[in-house]
Amino acid sequence: MANSGINWPGLYRWSMEYHDGTLPRSLSKEDSDFLQNAIREAMRHQEDPAKVLAEQLAMIDGFNQGNSSIRPRDLLAALAVMERLIDDYSELARDFEKLGALQPCLRLLTTCSAVHAPEESRDRHSTDEDDAALAVKVVKTALTILSLIVANNPDVQEAVYKQHVSTPHQTCTSTYLHRIYIYIY
Repeated sequence: MANSGINWPGLYRWSMEYHDGTLPRSLSKEDSDFLQNAIREAMRHQEDPAKVLAEQLAMIDGFNQGNSSIRPRDLLAALAVMERLIDDYSELARDFEKLGALQPCLRLLTTCSAVHAPEESRDRHSTDEDDAALAVKVVKTALTILSLIVANNPDVQEAVYKQHVSTPHQTCTSTYLHRIYIYIY
């Protein structure tokens, strides 16, 4: 701390010279109520990252279970929110498996449902082509999320490895997962 570049004795002398002379005192009831209400109001607008992540995972789970109303653009939006959460809240990457998020993301990749854009009960329009193009973006975004969570995170690295070994499907995403393994190890 001595080498921090801050002149602590000088800062102390300056603060002693320029203080206003007031002594510490308890807050009045009115000031205390105001402060509590201000803090409560500020905290009400804070998002709960685990709750938001759970909402996005519900969409991914629905798609993985064959819900035809969930389109690739919906998945892309959900994955974009997940990516933002991981960037904003670093503890989410560390707790990704504990929150139950790893399994749906890996299932999204290993089933290749997103790449082939399910065609059951859909009209053959240009939206299918758009969905197929978006499906490729879904896979790339999911892989981006996986690479974010495995970076410098041995617990999640091990979980990804165990999950892929326990489901030996040779799918079109195995090449992508292999690239992630190369990145990990």
